[in-house]
Amino acid sequence: MNRAFSLVWNPRLRAWCVADEHARRRKAGSGAVLACALLAPVAGLAADLPTGGQVVSGSGAISQPNAQQMVIDQSSNKLAINWQSFDIGAGKRVTFNQPGSDSIALNRVVGSDGSKIMGQLDANGRVFLVNPNGVLFGSGAQVQVGGLVASTLDIDPQDFERGNYRFKGDGTPAAVVNQGTLTAADGGAVALLGAPSATRG
Repeated sequence: MNRAFSLVWNPRLRAWCVADEHARRRKAGSGAVLACALLAPVAGLAADLPTGGQVVSGSGAISQPNAQQMVIDQSSNKLAINWQSFDIGAGKRVTFNQPGSDSIALNRVVGSDGSKIMGQLDANGRVFLVNPNGVLFGSGAQVQVGGLVASTLDIDPQDFERGNYRFKGDGTPAAVVNQGTLTAADGGAVALLGAPSATRG
């Protein structure tokens, strides 16, 4: 069973940390949504599927069986991938096949454009999507995962490998915005995390 994410500000580290603790949440379907920061509107960009994926830690394979679908077969419990872009167009689908519900796939966008999730994202484990240029889940987005963290703050792959889920950033006014349907499995959570210096209430 997945454990719920808690996002806790650590003043010593000056970073948001994903902790294995209980946090106040509001229900969203069978999972939970923890909205940590909604910032300035994300710039729109529209590739159909993620591009330029390179495995930088762990073990996994990226395939595209057809024009509508991309599949990431994760064979290690933790997998880190750097992408040039990470978008899912309407009618498109990205599926993570992971070893278990406690597995995590870290997806770091190293290109210059924000992510637009307009289609379907599925995973039996947890997915981290990190894009300092912003993340938009559009009105047609359907996300069904064990757990999700979408963040404009970065996480070092070495920290990720060591289990130190510390998110850091320079306060750029990018956004994590949800207009779609984000669902986590029982015991999991969906966390939207932006830079604390740009948080608006």
